[in-house]
Amino acid sequence: MRKILLFLIILLITSGAFSQNKKDFVYLKNGSVIIGTIIQEVQYDQIIIRTDEGYLLSFKYAEIEKVLQTEDINLDQYGGNFSYGVALGGAGVIGVPIRLHLSTKSAFEIGAYYRPAFVKITEEDWYDTYTDSYYLHSCVIFGGWNFYLGKYFKIKKQKIKLNGIAIKGGFGFGDYSTYLLTTGWIHESFKKRNTNHSFSLELGPGLVFTDNYSIDNNISTASVAIYWKAQWNWHN
Repeated sequence: MRKILLFLIILLITSGAFSQNKKDFVYLKNGSVIIGTIIQEVQYDQIIIRTDEGYLLSFKYAEIEKVLQTEDINLDQYGGNFSYGVALGGAGVIGVPIRLHLSTKSAFEIGAYYRPAFVKITEEDWYDTYTDSYYLHSCVIFGGWNFYLGKYFKIKKQKIKLNGIAIKGGFGFGDYSTYLLTTGWIHESFKKRNTNHSFSLELGPGLVFTDNYSIDNNISTASVAIYWKAQWNWHN
């Protein structure tokens, strides 16, 4: 009898914890927040939510600002374990990154980027001042980790969105050498009905070191810059 009672207590505790993980938060435009479980959703029309008190409430899409779901989104459903993409910005003008999603909370990324540089060198002699301009090229191997911290479902746009922190670094070679270290915010979104394609945006501070220019090895620079990257991803 005691074993049965203990089993029932454990079952109630675990089922209660499980139900808490599945709570939904409906944010209304009037400032109210409804907490419960969404039991029905009619796309572009309304949703029905059962509150913690047991009431059934219905809201039109026009009344809703956003819906926050505390249950973790499985990236095997929205995306996959592997993705490739096209990026603008980041370690160069354009790049081709690939990512390995090790879990729903983290992903490892690495890619190759084209990074041009425009350099002016001014020299003086007894008679005049000369300025030469050079257009240089470098290929940068750039990668690191994305750590996803949270997500929410934007009901009006029908998108699943992830937020987190990106920590990246890389090195370049070619007409000059470059080294980069960046960290910042990452935002990624999936359309609810298109689980194999996502868009991500990264923004934050970065450190850039350059030296060993092919035109003059004595040139070296170090700077703090605003790092940004827009990326389109295709998942398998």
